[in-house]
Amino acid sequence: MQSELMKYIFILFTSVFLSCSSEKKEAPPSQTSATGDSLSADQIAEIKRIHSTFKEVYPVSIKELIENFKHDPDVKTELGVWVNMANAYESYLNTKQPQPDLNTRKEIFSLILNRSMMPAEEALKAAQPKLLDQEEAQRVMSFYKAEPIPMDQDSIHSL
Repeated sequence: MQSELMKYIFILFTSVFLSCSSEKKEAPPSQTSATGDSLSADQIAEIKRIHSTFKEVYPVSIKELIENFKHDPDVKTELGVWVNMANAYESYLNTKQPQPDLNTRKEIFSLILNRSMMPAEEALKAAQPKLLDQEEAQRVMSFYKAEPIPMDQDSIHSL
């Protein structure tokens, strides 16, 4: 049951994130920057870093990722969450020699993704890691320092 919850949360978060590109709404030219439809050079650089960090465990093209962020209603907050996730992921992996295999890295990503949306205890219950023991899973999540930002009900119902 908990594993299904984790899968649901992951699919839900990914679907909402990816649905931004499929729900393109043309804004009048005067409203373009107000709706988050343009990105600064710094934001593009952060998106490229996020893509590079997660390309094996979250295989989305850089073009699609940029488009998704362009159409996010709160680019700054969403980008901040993903930068925090990338920082946590890289920091944790920098402590591991040899590097974990791909399946373990996917589990690490899922733990950090869950942690970005909920407190550590709830994230661990939702994820139910199979490759990492509970102590190591808690260690993974300890690298995510930001407060969780839960998905709002509007995002859930928009799927």
